[in-house]
Amino acid sequence: MNNTPMRDSLLLDSHFQPVYSLAHRRTVGMEALLRASESGIPLPPLEVYQRYIRRGERVAMDLAVCAAHCRRFAAAGHAQRWLFLNVDAMTLSDPDCTGQLGTIIAESGIAPQLVVLEVLEQAIELDARLLEGVALLREQGCLLAIDDFGIGHSNIDRVCGLEPDFVKFDRHLLRNAVTQQRSRTLLSRLVRLMHEIGALVVEEGGKRFRRGGGAGFRL
Repeated sequence: MNNTPMRDSLLLDSHFQPVYSLAHRRTVGMEALLRASESGIPLPPLEVYQRYIRRGERVAMDLAVCAAHCRRFAAAGHAQRWLFLNVDAMTLSDPDCTGQLGTIIAESGIAPQLVVLEVLEQAIELDARLLEGVALLREQGCLLAIDDFGIGHSNIDRVCGLEPDFVKFDRHLLRNAVTQQRSRTLLSRLVRLMHEIGALVVEEGGKRFRRGGGAGFRL
């Protein structure tokens, strides 16, 4: 395990979680998740980010996490699978940091076309500079995923206008579809809509959702 040291004896590590395509019914990529520890004690990712309140420190830490994920993903040799990379909105909202992220991806040896930037749908609505940062990285070849679609007051028009390559639905929406017919019908319609705008619908964890009798429902 090649841990990346940070200040205050904080070590950053990566865990890769499979991303499952509902259309292809198979794993199509891996999502990089932060695993951190201090003096051998695991720390939740949210607690790590809360340590870096100042914008400069938070962005520097986020870039360090992205660099670690890219290096380990390249070293693991995940063939032609996509790397789903969660990027902090602050990082994408800074043109200089966006450029640094592009350099990190290039130096890792991963083709930009295999890197999927995961952006929370709610963050997109709040920050126009974030949209500019995403656009710059997409021009370099990176792909875009909208994360947590379906939570709160989701805006279908906004998502359609962005033309994402992937849409990851909120877990609660998927879980409700297991037991509720109305939620299942809504989910099926949303999946078809996403396909119509050219986006793949994916779920994290690579697990098929089940309903009552144990049979998997089809979307």
